[in-house]
Amino acid sequence: MTQDNKKPKKSIDPYTGEETREAEDANNITEISPVDGGNREGANFLLKEESSMDHIAADADADAVAEKSEQFTNDQAIEEVFEDRQERAAAGRKELEEELEEYHSMSPKLSGGDIDAKWEYANSGGEETVGGTVPTPDQDIVEELGEAVGITYEDDEPLHTEEKLQQRDEERFELNPNSENQNVNNSKKG
Repeated sequence: MTQDNKKPKKSIDPYTGEETREAEDANNITEISPVDGGNREGANFLLKEESSMDHIAADADADAVAEKSEQFTNDQAIEEVFEDRQERAAAGRKELEEELEEYHSMSPKLSGGDIDAKWEYANSGGEETVGGTVPTPDQDIVEELGEAVGITYEDDEPLHTEEKLQQRDEERFELNPNSENQNVNNSKKG
C-alpha cells in the first residue's frame, strides 16, 4: 500500500464531539536521554535548589546514600556544599528544639501531635490545628486529637465528642474549689 492510498486516521474530540484528523506522527515515540558531559564545576555543579543526591536521601537507606556520595566526594567544593547543607539542617532542628523547650501555650499538641502542621499559628488562623479547616494526614490519632482540645478517651470508648466537650466545659478544673488544694499539695510533693 502506498502513502497516497493510506487514509489518515480520524478520532473524535472528547470535548466537542467533532471528528478530527490524527497527526501523522502521533504514534511515533522518540526517546530523549540526558547526556552527562562530566563538567561538575561552576554553574553545572548543582541545580538551583537540589543536588544529585537529594532524591536518594529522601527515600533510601544510609548505605545507598553513602555509596552514591562516594562518586562525588573527591571534589572539595562538593564536600563543602554537603557540610553546609548538613549544618543548615541542624540549625533548623536546634531552633525547633528551643521553641519546644520554651513554656507557652503553643506546641504541636494543638495540631493533634502533627509536628509538620502549622501549630505555631493556632492563635491567628488555626487551619491545620485540631478542628481547623485543613487537617493534615498525620492528624489521625483520636487520643492526640482529644488531648489537644482537653478531652481524653479510653480504649474502645465511643467518641461522643460533643457530650465530652460539654462536660469538660461544665466541670472546669479551675472552677473547682478543691482543685486549688490539689495544686498546693501537688506542688509541695514535687
